[in-house]
Order: sequence, then C-alpha cells, then structure tokens
Amino acid sequence: MNTIAPLFEGFSLGTETMLALLPWLALIYYSVALWDGKKFFLVFSGLFFLWVASQFSFVAIGVIIALSLINFGLLRLFQTSPKNAIFWGGIAFNLFILIVLKYIPVGQLDRALHPLGIYESIQIIGLSFYVFHVISVFADIKSGRIHESIGFMTFMSYLLYFPKIITGPLIRYNAFKAEIDKPSVGESFVMEGIGLLLIGLVKKASGDYIALYPLAIYANPSGYNGFDHLFAMYGFALYIFLDFSAYTDMARGISRLFGIELPNNFASPYRSTSMIEFWKRWHITLSTWIRDYLYIPLGGSRVSATRSYLNVMIAFILSGIWHGVGANFAVWGAMHGIGVVVNRFVSSKMKIHTLWGWFFTFHWVALGWIFFANPIDAAVLSVYKIFTDFQLGMMVMVMSNNWVWYLVTLIGLIYTLWDDKVVVWWISSFQKLHFFLKVILFWMVLGVVLFSHLGAVNVFIYQKF
Repeated sequence: MNTIAPLFEGFSLGTETMLALLPWLALIYYSVALWDGKKFFLVFSGLFFLWVASQFSFVAIGVIIALSLINFGLLRLFQTSPKNAIFWGGIAFNLFILIVLKYIPVGQLDRALHPLGIYESIQIIGLSFYVFHVISVFADIKSGRIHESIGFMTFMSYLLYFPKIITGPLIRYNAFKAEIDKPSVGESFVMEGIGLLLIGLVKKASGDYIALYPLAIYANPSGYNGFDHLFAMYGFALYIFLDFSAYTDMARGISRLFGIELPNNFASPYRSTSMIEFWKRWHITLSTWIRDYLYIPLGGSRVSATRSYLNVMIAFILSGIWHGVGANFAVWGAMHGIGVVVNRFVSSKMKIHTLWGWFFTFHWVALGWIFFANPIDAAVLSVYKIFTDFQLGMMVMVMSNNWVWYLVTLIGLIYTLWDDKVVVWWISSFQKLHFFLKVILFWMVLGVVLFSHLGAVNVFIYQKF
C-alpha cells in the first residue's frame, strides 16, 4: 500500500504550491548550472514532479526510470548497429507499454500485477507524450537527423523535463539539446516567460468558468434541449482552446525561467478557413509529429490521390485512438480525417469564399468536440438534439437566466480569432513595465486566479492523455 500519500494530502503540483516553488526551482537551477549540474537538476525535478503527480507512487517512478534506461540502451544500440529489428523492436516495446498502462482497465491491470507483489495501480501522467518523444528519437536516428551519440543525461533531461511532461508541447531531441546547451539567457527572455505564464493563468481561470455550462449539460444530456446543447458545443469549443492553450502558455513561460524555449502549439486555430489550415494552427507540435512520423512514412501525398486520402484517414483515426479508448475518440479522429479529405478534394475543384470556409471549418471542428467530450451514446444524443429538439421558445428564458455566461462566451469566441496577436501585444506591453509593476501585476493575477478557484487550479483536459 502507498503510505506516503496521506502525509501530503492536498499537496498538488497543479495548485499554488507549484507556482510558489517556481522561483526557488529557478534559483537552484541557475546555481547548479555554475557547476555544470543543470541536467542532473532537470532529471531530478522531473522525477519529483512525476512522483507527486502520480500520488506519490514509487512504483510509477520505478517504471518510468526503468523505461528510460531501457530506451537509452536500445537507442545507443541502434546507433552502433542500425538494424531494422532494433528499430521496430524499440517502437513495439514502447507501444506495448503504452497500451498496457493506458488502455487496459485499471481493475484488470491490478489483478495482473497483484501476483507480482505490486498492490497499486501504475498511473504515469503524460505517458503518451513520453512515448511520442521516444519514438521521435528512434525515427530521427533512422532518418539521419540525429548524428551524434545520445548522451545519457541529455536524453534523461529530454524525457523528464517537467514543464512539458503533462501535455507537451512536443519538442524534437535536437532542438531540446540545443536549448539546454546554449549560453545563459538575458532578462528579457525570462520576463517574456513571466508574461506568458500570466496570460496562461488568466486563460485557465476563464476556461474553467466557461466549462461550468457545457459540462453540466454533458453530465445529463437527456435533460436539456437542442438550444442548450448547441451552446454547450460552443462553450466546450472555447473551453478546450482556453484550457489547452493556457497550459502551453504556462509551460512555455515556466520553461523560460530555466532558459529553455519550448515551441508554440497554437496560432489562433479558430480563425482557420479550412481543415488543413486548422491543423497547421491547432496542437502544432502534434500535427507536425503525425505528419513526419506517421503520414509521410505511410506515403504521404507522394502516392495516388486515393491512397493519399487513405493515409490521411489512417493518421487521424490513430490520432483519435491515441487520445482515448472509447469509440468516441475514433469518431472524433475520423471526423477530422474526413474534413481534411473533403477539404483537399473540394479545393482542387473550386474556390470557397473565405467567410464560408471559416463558418464550415469552425462548426465541423466544434461538432467534433462533442464526441471528444462525451461517450459515444451521449455524443450522438447531443448531436441529435441540436438538429431535432431546438426549442426557440426556451431561448429567451435560458439566456436571461445565464446571460453572464453567454456574454463571456461570446467575447471569448471573438477573442480566439486574434489570440496569437493578443499574446504578442501582451508580451510586448508587459516587457515595457517597470520591474516592480511586473512583480505587483504577477501577484495580483495569481491571487485573483487562485481566489476564483478557491485555492486550487482544476486539472487540465489534456492531462489525462
């Protein structure tokens, strides 16, 4: 039994605890960097983060250390003896671990582990992103993108770097190595990170408020009419963008405290006028990962049009399955695959007006979020109600009772169209403030966010993946 967790009940790296620790972590990081110990610190802090996030499970930490050691050994072996058997064996090994720990129900896994003397579930937060990073290293060695022998501490730092553990963003090994090997950074770089952290906190708090309405409806889909479900769809679309982009902003901001630049993951995706453009703006690091390590190896667009369309569908359906076990995730992936295929086909035949392109793209994406947010039966019911149970007579009463939420959601959806520009403007404006104003603003925003959450920030949506 895990006897450590009760001693730390209420302690979470998703609350104000982590934010209060950040300045001290940064101070320790730059101190140990003087003795060339920053990689050791990144590995240790990453393991500590995972230990707390896994509810203080030493078994989970043991598993992640063992996985990392095995992967390092396989990668070094593959570098010295580049055989396909080693490559595919390494890929298969990581996918097997992912399937066992993520897709096998917890109860069945517990019963399987019990005879081995393991009495607690192995829940490794961010395991999918861990596996994606490992697979990218295997593929980059095979393609020749990685030339030098992989260093042990660099590799461990890459896998366990805590700002990106939960939901990314995904970063390639070469890019990460260049970041941790670069000279010290200036004050401007760090201050931009503080600005990103602040706007991420505001987005997170806003997203959690927006979520109240759609999550209440999705908890009881049969109890609401089509009008409620329509605006739950809009609300959830806004919520998942604010929540996920908030994590990216916060991860990039925190990372800058350690002198490391993580790639951006969003570029106002709801401004897209086609599904192809949407995936160039949404979860950018995942879409490029799928393109480079799945779609192109399948043949990409170098094959016939029919085969290329099939490759698109395979890539998106597998992406959907990666997000979760339920059929709803496969449907969500298929919807995006269909959207991209139709987009390609139609654009090759005719030109779509920009406004219509935006309208159809946004609503196809928003409709897909219903399947992302709900089990398949509840998702089908929600879509059915939108198209068959739209009671206009209830609209005025519902909106008058929840007018603040509707107003905030409308403003939020308009904001998403220019999110990338607002972030750039905010960072530039924050940089111009006097140092003491920056400090005061930071603690004001942090205080408001934590107060609005009663001292705890809710779990990020993508944390479960």
